[in-house]
Amino acid sequence: MFVCKNCSQSGLEIFRKSQATIPQMCVTAIANMQQNALKDGKSKFLFSKDKEIIPYIEQYWEAMTTMPRRVTQSWYSTVQRSLVKEVNILFTYEENAETGAMFGLVTQDLSLIKPNYDTMASSLTKNNRQNKRKLPGNDSGPTGKKGRPSSDITANVKLPAHGYPLEHPFNKDGYRYILAEPDPHAPFRQEFDESSDWAGKPIPGWLYRTLVPNCVLLALHDRAPQLKISEDRLAVTGEKGYCMVRATHSVNRGRWYFEAVVEEMPEGAA
Repeated sequence: MFVCKNCSQSGLEIFRKSQATIPQMCVTAIANMQQNALKDGKSKFLFSKDKEIIPYIEQYWEAMTTMPRRVTQSWYSTVQRSLVKEVNILFTYEENAETGAMFGLVTQDLSLIKPNYDTMASSLTKNNRQNKRKLPGNDSGPTGKKGRPSSDITANVKLPAHGYPLEHPFNKDGYRYILAEPDPHAPFRQEFDESSDWAGKPIPGWLYRTLVPNCVLLALHDRAPQLKISEDRLAVTGEKGYCMVRATHSVNRGRWYFEAVVEEMPEGAA
């Protein structure tokens, strides 16, 4: 899929390679053979599955899909099932006594066959609407394949004013969680976003950097779970027992002083 920078919402050119399916490869093969016949002055719309469609796909496999070329011939039956399943939807069918099963395209005007950009756009819009309904601010971020966070967590998640996700995991049991943000200075950022080679793999660390807040606030993730942090992250409320909350900025060098004021405390409490 290619979207020029004038049509793209981000203002950047987008090129995404999607793996073609067997039905799409069949459509491509039949359309090309139909066009080749037209160039030769022939009006041919039906083609033999065994003698024309499968050999054409086998010859131009690498040009049609990113799937590895099949070593065995088991995919022949997949072509048969795909063609039969999509009869009267994508393909037409005729039985010929000499050549056997003959298949053609329902849409014989090839100018009407085009990438489904409109369908994809409506699908993306629908997903965005669902995200807006699903994420009022108390839900977790969008996940990609295998439950991993998507490449840009800030793109879909509705964040509070301080820009920190409310559902960030707590630091506990020897695990420390650090919030990261996309690094605008990372090399080959656009190439990574447009490539499908990293699908299902961990996002490389060089694309991100540690998020450093602009001001000192109470840490949402580095605190006891029973403590309640105010929305502006400047006040904390506790109930029972000894609890601790840390700030977003640690002491790196020199001496830093923080002032804490206890506004309310039960009578007799220490």
